[in-house]
Amino acid sequence: MKTARRLPSQNFKLRHEVVDFNGQVSGHHVIHMTVAYCPESGHPVEVSFVGRGKVGGGMDALLQDLGIWTSRALQGRDPVTGQEVDA
Repeated sequence: MKTARRLPSQNFKLRHEVVDFNGQVSGHHVIHMTVAYCPESGHPVEVSFVGRGKVGGGMDALLQDLGIWTSRALQGRDPVTGQEVDA
């Protein structure tokens, strides 16, 4: 069995405070972001996001698409189609 090649990565926690109409902090949103790097060049090549959404829900799907589109752009591909873009 062939083992998967894991890229070096770094994790980030993005926290945004929710402020109500009175200027009071009423909660917060947290999104976890992972950036994976090319071992040879050290450039970022993949990004993934995970937040507080039900698996398969709207926010989960949005974050998954955001990660895919961002990763494609980092790799020099069209974010929507995935086709290579001429530089």
